[in-house]
Amino acid sequence: MFRQAFILRSSEDGRRHVCIDAVNAKRIFRFINADETRKRKFNDVVNVIVSGTRDSHIYGPESINKQTKKVTAIKMFQTGQNVRIYCKEQRGLNGTLYIVAVELLEKKTTRKISGRAKNMILKISRYEYQIIESDVRLG
Repeated sequence: MFRQAFILRSSEDGRRHVCIDAVNAKRIFRFINADETRKRKFNDVVNVIVSGTRDSHIYGPESINKQTKKVTAIKMFQTGQNVRIYCKEQRGLNGTLYIVAVELLEKKTTRKISGRAKNMILKISRYEYQIIESDVRLG
């Protein structure tokens, strides 16, 4: 079963796209837009992702087994709020990378992956996406 995701931002060469899950977009946007610092940080992380720069401190794998290897996380404010936005990476037929922001964990409280986060990661690993061109904007 496919879920829908909307493209938020794309790389200049069109090979990397950050998207958002259509079902959870409103909740994620509401949380991010509630605070100017969160909004700025999210935009900074998205820019790093579409540029292709690797920085495991702000975006990286959150896999717990072989089935979850395509699940990643946008890591915002690792101290204090310690927000996670769990994502699913998916490749298009021509190799284009789509990174779909799927689920919000407003505060990660442990260094390890807890039961709630583990359940989210396992659920996300089963999702497949139909990517929709859209003019969705962050706030």
